[in-house]
Amino acid sequence: MNSLFNTALKQSSAVRRDLDAFAENAAASSPALQGQISASLTSLSRTIDDYTETAKKELIPAKQEKAYDRIKTFRSDLLDYRQSFERLKKDRQDVVVAPTIPPPLRTRTPILSPRPLLSSPRKIALQTNTNSNHNPFPSDPPHKTIPAKPTLSANKLLCPPQMPH
Repeated sequence: MNSLFNTALKQSSAVRRDLDAFAENAAASSPALQGQISASLTSLSRTIDDYTETAKKELIPAKQEKAYDRIKTFRSDLLDYRQSFERLKKDRQDVVVAPTIPPPLRTRTPILSPRPLLSSPRKIALQTNTNSNHNPFPSDPPHKTIPAKPTLSANKLLCPPQMPH
């Protein structure tokens, strides 16, 4: 039980140190540090759960009561660490994102977002010539349709007609 307490104590102090570094320096707020803090919080939570299970098995009531007091302290510290981390992440995100985008550009749509193309030449040609057979591309010769007449071959199957050369 002492080893779990010592592990939880070391993890708690490491999380506090990382949170202090995260709060002090904008350069130290890398995604790697955020991931490290998140993983440390999860590890501390699991260590506290293990410590709780071990405390339940303690036979000496005085030691068990002392362990429960320590667990209560660790859990409140863990809750404070998580709230502090979420607040710092939100503050850091507001500070980092807001100045990088100038105010006039914040209302614009992203470059790769779908935009309506209302004045493209192709669309204008399609809108003006929807009811006529006029070809908007004069370089394309008009296509002639040749009616297909089925022919009967020797084995009594229908074959497509031969195109003239």
